[in-house]
Amino acid sequence: MARARHRRPQDGWKLQLHPQAVTSPLVALAACRVVQDTAALLLWGGGAYLAWLVPKDLGSAVADRLQVWAAAAAVAAVMATAAELPVEAASIGDGWRDAVNPAVIVGVLTDTSSGYAWSAQAAAAALLLVLLGMAPLRAKLTGTAITAALMLAGLSLTGHAVMHEGWLGVANRANDVLHVLASGAWFGALVPVLTILPCLGRSESRAEAAIALRRFSRAGHIAVALVVATGIAGTALILKQWPIDLSSPYQVLLDVKVLAVAMMTGLAVLNRYVFVPQLPTSLAKLRRATLAEVPLGILAIALVAVFGLLDPS
Repeated sequence: MARARHRRPQDGWKLQLHPQAVTSPLVALAACRVVQDTAALLLWGGGAYLAWLVPKDLGSAVADRLQVWAAAAAVAAVMATAAELPVEAASIGDGWRDAVNPAVIVGVLTDTSSGYAWSAQAAAAALLLVLLGMAPLRAKLTGTAITAALMLAGLSLTGHAVMHEGWLGVANRANDVLHVLASGAWFGALVPVLTILPCLGRSESRAEAAIALRRFSRAGHIAVALVVATGIAGTALILKQWPIDLSSPYQVLLDVKVLAVAMMTGLAVLNRYVFVPQLPTSLAKLRRATLAEVPLGILAIALVAVFGLLDPS
């Protein structure tokens, strides 16, 4: 096995990117995690918003319009999860040949935190496949949201979340779960929000759309506050300092992620306190600003996928 082997379940976070270790399996692993995390965040946040905060008739209509996109996200999450195990084996082992080595794959599953996390996420991915053909639509929304949330919670079983033991480890895992679920509640709801915004201009759906957006605004305040608070707590638990060492790749990428989230927060504040009070004349501006949050969210997810593979120093 290669120098990047995970020796104990709690050592999963120690994978380091030495010059010799920056190989295509690591790039593929980061790509798998970007796809898996993006899809799960969209399914969790979008499903929860439509099922629990949007008035029933409007929620069902929007969910029906987004069914193809939701199915694509579920399939992407399942495919990325399926690919992640052999890619993980290749990145931990001696390269791509270990991606099909049964001994290495079994070792990853049974002896590493990554393997434990993958097992939990694979179970959630299998349930997502079952839900794809499930009816009625409202039940599918709720089931998909909960299943995607479980997939995201599985992230707390690996990576930097397991670098501590005892009560500190429990706190780190709990903080990690809360951070990712709050992030998904905010980011994932943006797609249905963008679909609902044009309904403000239609008399038959204006009242329900206004209710849905008010509820998103209230829930968004909580989600953003949790994202910021748990992000600060996570940095304190992992680094025990502010990320100001620009010679550390981990800290540089973390700083860029913080900047992306800060820009998303600024846009959210602009929407709520500038554009929303000016509706309906500011509808186009509100839609553009909301749309701008989506690529920033994807950038933050991609950065987490990359620096999640780095030694936190």
